[in-house]
Amino acid sequence: MFLGIVIVLALLLFVKGLVKFVLPALVILVVLRLLWGGLLLLFSPHFWGLLLVVGFIFWLFKASRGNRYD
Repeated sequence: MFLGIVIVLALLLFVKGLVKFVLPALVILVVLRLLWGGLLLLFSPHFWGLLLVVGFIFWLFKASRGNRYD
């Protein structure tokens, strides 16, 4: 019985330490990774090509649907 109580208390301390120290560090690392990925995406020519193709398709769709010179 005593060993069970010790294991439960150790588990509670582990979870408390996990929430207090490890979880915020992981959240900060994820945010930094997203910022770094977004920065690298801006320098990728494939990303700019994708934006150009999507913009061109959107422009074609919009130009073919409406009356011009309204």
